[in-house]
Amino acid sequence: MKNQIKRRLSASFIDIILLFTILYFYAIAYNGFTIYANLPVNGYHILLIIYGYPIIQEFIFKTTIGKRMYRIRVDLEERNIQGFIQIVLRNLINLFEIMIPLIYLIPILFSNKKVGDYFSKINLMYD
Repeated sequence: MKNQIKRRLSASFIDIILLFTILYFYAIAYNGFTIYANLPVNGYHILLIIYGYPIIQEFIFKTTIGKRMYRIRVDLEERNIQGFIQIVLRNLINLFEIMIPLIYLIPILFSNKKVGDYFSKINLMYD
């Protein structure tokens, strides 16, 4: 169980680093590839990248890049509209988990499931 928690937290950390890297290069491209101290970008684009990356990755590949590195995958039975809604629900709750980190950490430490997993009824498989 502890190994699974370490794998899950490490995979989340890698995905966060990857998202910040994508956002950084998007901000540079958005400003015409000119590096400035302030990189203003459209807030809707940032939300689309932050939510689009895990939703698309988990629906199409059943994993994100961070999860793939630690051999974790989403246990999604079928790739239909119900599965897509489950993944969207699972990832929309991430906003609350980012604002209040204890909402993310406490359930994972006790049951290895985050709040979004409970609401969406999605399990993770560890290979």
